[in-house]
Amino acid sequence: MAITNNPFTSSIYKELWQKFFIKSEPVKAFLAIKGVYFQLSKIGIYINIGTVKTLGVDYQINQTDNLKDIGSKSLIIYDVPDYIEIENRHPNLGLKISKQYEGFRINSSAYSNFEDYLFRTLSNRRRKKYLKAKRNMEREHQIRYQTYFGNIERATYENLFERLFVFMKKQYEAKREQNYHTAPLHKEWYKELFFALFQEKQASFHVIYNQDSAIAVAVNYHAENMLLAPFGSYDLAYIKYGIGNIQRMQKLEWVFENKKAIYYDLGKESYGYKQRWCNEVYHYNYHVLYNRKSAWSTIKALGIHSFFVLKAIGRKAYYRYKKITPRSIVLRIRLLFPGKMLSQSLKTKNS
Repeated sequence: MAITNNPFTSSIYKELWQKFFIKSEPVKAFLAIKGVYFQLSKIGIYINIGTVKTLGVDYQINQTDNLKDIGSKSLIIYDVPDYIEIENRHPNLGLKISKQYEGFRINSSAYSNFEDYLFRTLSNRRRKKYLKAKRNMEREHQIRYQTYFGNIERATYENLFERLFVFMKKQYEAKREQNYHTAPLHKEWYKELFFALFQEKQASFHVIYNQDSAIAVAVNYHAENMLLAPFGSYDLAYIKYGIGNIQRMQKLEWVFENKKAIYYDLGKESYGYKQRWCNEVYHYNYHVLYNRKSAWSTIKALGIHSFFVLKAIGRKAYYRYKKITPRSIVLRIRLLFPGKMLSQSLKTKNS
């Protein structure tokens, strides 16, 4: 399965990435690799433009082209979803793949409508909770929902874009976390990128208004049959309604009603809400390509691949460590020593 009309390999993406992030030599294409442009990294390795900021890169390997332009170089392509099959029959082009992040998406094709999806995916308790919160918000405020897809007036776009970034900044400050999306250079890049993609129907806004004031804004990428959700945010005053879930319901309803996408992709990394909402899990892989006839290209590639494998192992260990809480430790001890814990609790009770 390929990502048709992929925004991350488009000419718009390439031109704006070069404008904002590459100050020296131009982006480079290699004859044996179709669909991806590369930049030279600080450590002398060629990496795909967009690096880890895409939501899925696909490419093809030209089986007959020589590797003179690769020579002793090694190449990295980040974030290739594992549902994309890369066929490599080139006799001299090596490919090493390392599994990295989990990706989560909703496949709507097996469901008749939005209500059918909710009924068959969410538990009764959770579904009733989300819908009740949505009804409460709509009853207590003058709520309306709007989607901007395709051409959009510049003033409207800039107003919603700025509103989104104000929401994101406040949200991450409240969590005391850093968000690289809101860094000045990245913000300006996103601002130009999404407006250009809007004109090609490769971007959209989903907005929730209270009267005429936007209280939640989410921006999306679009590919053929795919809605890809990089980020969204909301006014924290409405958090009691679970407005993040209401945003997801708004997008999902749009997917079913407009038939513009089969897949609603929530992107990489595992968060509780993704596991609750999504019915498909895949993996983002890192691909390392090299010239088998060059010893230096091969050595570098094997070293990079090994580093990525160790990095993935370390990331898993870190996430497991983050889940360790005093309560989880007690529960684990109880499982290991049930008799001792019981006798200790009886002693405490009788004393």
